[in-house]
Amino acid sequence: ANYGFNKSHSVAYSKIAYILAYLKVNFPAYFFAQLLSSSIGDDGNKRISYIRDANEFGINILPPSINRSFAYYTVEDHAIRMGLMAIKGIGYETVKAIVDERKKGPFKDLFDFTLRVKIKRNALETLILAGSFDETYSNRASLLASITPALERAELFGDYGDGNLFKDSLDMKPNYVTIEDFPLMKKLNDEKELLLTYISHHPLKEKRLTLSLEHFQSIAQ
Repeated sequence: ANYGFNKSHSVAYSKIAYILAYLKVNFPAYFFAQLLSSSIGDDGNKRISYIRDANEFGINILPPSINRSFAYYTVEDHAIRMGLMAIKGIGYETVKAIVDERKKGPFKDLFDFTLRVKIKRNALETLILAGSFDETYSNRASLLASITPALERAELFGDYGDGNLFKDSLDMKPNYVTIEDFPLMKKLNDEKELLLTYISHHPLKEKRLTLSLEHFQSIAQ
């Protein structure tokens, strides 16, 4: 306090540090959700550090979801749900269109989504590769291959098609292109690229116990 900083700075920083420590201890999920939201747009180093700290508090980070995610990180049943804007290449206007339409009801599948939400094809591809549609259909390769038929159906029965007058009365089922799903490492590489971290799994998950028993240490340790 007597050297380098004047005393007013010391008092202010001390008060802020105390408040943040109180929030971290008593409301850790909300504390880390805000921290992670503040990391959106950075190079990923802070995000990885925050996620590791949250995990040490027993807080799980849930993957992005077209039906549960908002723009930023949110608390969901003592866990933290990743925000859609945390996905590389997904902007606020895209998220707003998704959230606004979702107020009318959850999205049932990719075909229902494209019928109700008009976003660019590359944004749709990014959402799929980031795992946002996994809860509706787990085969990401099939989801990706089904974009064209989904968009064609949306053009035929969507708001700007002649069929918009009767689309609500139709009970259309999804018609996914059936192909083999991507290998696990391909999915993880996509997540790392788009989310800057692994969410659904980790390449070393099965090896960690063995490595720990052999007294290997993580870089953080």
